[in-house]
Amino acid sequence: MVTEIKQIKEQYQAEVGSERKAWPNAIKDRVSKLYALGMNGKAISVAIDISYYSILEWRPEGLPDSRGRKAASHFHSLPVVKKTKIGTVTIPTLSPDHKVEMVTVTTPDGYLICLPEHKAVSFLSQLREM
Repeated sequence: MVTEIKQIKEQYQAEVGSERKAWPNAIKDRVSKLYALGMNGKAISVAIDISYYSILEWRPEGLPDSRGRKAASHFHSLPVVKKTKIGTVTIPTLSPDHKVEMVTVTTPDGYLICLPEHKAVSFLSQLREM
C-alpha cells in the first residue's frame, strides 16, 4: 500500500509540478486504509513523505491521533434562526480602535445569520442578486 501511494504521489507531482494543489483522492483513500490497518499518522507521514498535518486531515472521523484526540467532522455548523420578515444588517457600534468581528444579517425571509465580517460582505452581495 505504501509503495502504491509513493507511485501515485510521484506521478501526481510530475503532472502537477510545484503548484500547490489538493492531494488526489487515490492517495487519501489509501491513507485511510493504512489507518484501518493500525498505522498511526506519524508513521504514515514518514513512510510516504507527506506532511503529518495533511495525514491527520485524512484520518477517518472518530479515529484518535497519537495524543488520543479524535478526528473532528469537517462540517461546521452555521447558526440560522427564523426571526422576522424584515431584511436588515446589524453591525455593533464600536470605538475606532476596535474591529468588527461578527455581523448579524436578517434576510427578507426572516432568517437570522451571524457571519464573520469578511464573509458578510460576500453573503450580502449574493443576497442582493437574488
